[in-house]
Amino acid sequence: MSVFTNKGMLKFPNRKDANPTHDTSHPYIIKECYCPNGHSLINEDIMFNNSKGIMVEVSRFNENGKLALSPVYGCKNKITLDISLKMDELYDIKCPTCHVLLPAFNDCHCGGKIVSLFMDKKAEFNNFVGVCNRIGCKEAKIRLDEELIQEVMGTAL
Repeated sequence: MSVFTNKGMLKFPNRKDANPTHDTSHPYIIKECYCPNGHSLINEDIMFNNSKGIMVEVSRFNENGKLALSPVYGCKNKITLDISLKMDELYDIKCPTCHVLLPAFNDCHCGGKIVSLFMDKKAEFNNFVGVCNRIGCKEAKIRLDEELIQEVMGTAL
């Protein structure tokens, strides 16, 4: 049995205190993540448990900052830089390199948008990690090769 998915995501056993609302036998570590223009969102300077973090730019009205997300799918750990996030508020999520708005895959049940972080440079909706743009909403999904791999109520911005 391979320790990697066909998209290069590392599978590893979850801790016993993991979120029990979804299948925790093989959580994912996001190793590649891109904006629609092909810029990598993986950042070597931010580490979460020895894995490189995912860096995005967030904005709301005239507030701007950066948000580093854990690359472990389902993990809620995050670090904010130059911004204080407000619970239940909607934020624009952008590429920190080219500042393009990351596209929405669909609407979230909370009224926000499921924003796409693409798993390859093609920036197609058949390979992406989606997170809600509402702070505190835990809706997230992984879609690989047009198949919804995992959908959890456990990853929140």
